[in-house]
Amino acid sequence: MKIRIRNRTNYEKIILCIFIVIFGEGILSIFIPQIHPVYYLTDLLNVVLFISLLKKRMKSILNNVYLRFFYLILFLYITLAIFGVIFNFSNIVLHLWSFRSYFTTIIFFIECVSFEHSDSIDFLDKLMWINFIVCIIEMVLGYRQDWIGGVYGVSRGQVNGPLNILLIIIFSRSLVGYINKEISIRNIIIVGISSLIIAIFAELKIFYVEMVVIFVTATLMTKFSFKKLVLIVLGILGILIAIRVTLFIFPDMSRDMFTPSSMWNYLTNPGGYVGQFANNAGDVNRLNFWDKCVALFNNKFELLFGLGIGNCDQIEVLGLKSQMFMQYETMHYYMLPLPMILLQQGILGMILYIMLFISLFFAILKKYRLKDFASKSQIQMTLILCMMAFIITIYDTSLLGKGGYLFFYILSLPFIKCKSYRRKGRICCDS
Repeated sequence: MKIRIRNRTNYEKIILCIFIVIFGEGILSIFIPQIHPVYYLTDLLNVVLFISLLKKRMKSILNNVYLRFFYLILFLYITLAIFGVIFNFSNIVLHLWSFRSYFTTIIFFIECVSFEHSDSIDFLDKLMWINFIVCIIEMVLGYRQDWIGGVYGVSRGQVNGPLNILLIIIFSRSLVGYINKEISIRNIIIVGISSLIIAIFAELKIFYVEMVVIFVTATLMTKFSFKKLVLIVLGILGILIAIRVTLFIFPDMSRDMFTPSSMWNYLTNPGGYVGQFANNAGDVNRLNFWDKCVALFNNKFELLFGLGIGNCDQIEVLGLKSQMFMQYETMHYYMLPLPMILLQQGILGMILYIMLFISLFFAILKKYRLKDFASKSQIQMTLILCMMAFIITIYDTSLLGKGGYLFFYILSLPFIKCKSYRRKGRICCDS
């Protein structure tokens, strides 16, 4: 029996190394917390990819007919950030750090689109089981709620969001795979149950809502069938059981937490994101931040263009804080992307950031309608992820960090030039 090892391009190897660093650091940090600085190797690897990108003919990269509007929006977004620094210059380190935070994963997306590599995502099957086993280990070690991050490690407030993104990716892939008759009902049930078990112990209440949105989106993209009806029934049953188990494991949680009115109040409570549990601490909330943030601007110019990227930020690892952060840290605006972008880049910045995902959605939708794709399930999955990006953006900042790498890698797949190779009866060729 011959063992075939697929040849990888140098760019593929660098991308693979980025994921090895992310997941390797996360898993090892469970037992060796001091290993966290290893994560910053991803920045070095990303810089290597970016330099390679600059050496390529930029005209050929930007000529991607499907991504022209996306590139235009990104150009405007970056230009706005640069001018914000010029007009509101304060600390070069803070400015650079904030650029890193808000553009790293987006630049990674462009790098993945620009370099030829395989479009296979079969590695997600192994990653799913590795993540499940690591989550079980974390639970056995006594970790719960925000501490559980699976392959992203255990660090409160920093790993729960990326874990949520990974569950979204895995469940979306399995769902469209089942609908398109690529996997069995047994496989989708296993994926659904394992995802819900993780969500229960990690107290990812948002994932129950996300599962419903994924179900609805996948249903709208495909024709009605008995398979989908069975799946919807099983999905509803699974979510209801998961809610019951969640309330049993965390008895202090309100019994009304999962009612529509309670969920809406959770997102919009004027008490704030943290303050709603502390008798109104005056901080911002996921959907209730506008008035509190706008009150910090001195004039309409600042409201429109913001206070400058980096001028509301901090660098925890260096102990460096901006003046705005020191003065209004208790508002917790930095925990959520929309209020942070509003403060630093104004209304225009917030609109442009949202437009990035809208432009990607319509770019993928255009390819889908023109049937310009190698895998139907894969492009349907990316459409679902584009829709989920809006929920994730409201929920937390995970798309700007560790979780964003895998998310944007998947989103890049419909646009890449993939190497020709035979897989499961089909040939993937350069596109």
